[in-house]
Amino acid sequence: MSKHTVGPWEASEGYPSDIWHVDMPSRGYSVVVSRAEEDWDMAVEEVKANARLIAAAPDLLDALETLLPYLEQRSQPGEMWAALCARKAIAKAQGGE
Repeated sequence: MSKHTVGPWEASEGYPSDIWHVDMPSRGYSVVVSRAEEDWDMAVEEVKANARLIAAAPDLLDALETLLPYLEQRSQPGEMWAALCARKAIAKAQGGE
């Protein structure tokens, strides 16, 4: 079981438009996603995409945890590789490597 703030999380545009928020309504706060001061050449679209990816994290983790038992029962090489990738991503999301 993960210890992260429960979803859903939502990405929303802040002000100025190169700042985005990942809103976590269950906790009543947001995480700011922005360009670093030394990286002003990062496109606003990249900031937006990063916020959306972060906001999707709880759903992606849930999907991997749901699919993993099915993938582990399969014997085809591609499915075994998918199970390995899923286990690695789940471990990373839970603080492992």
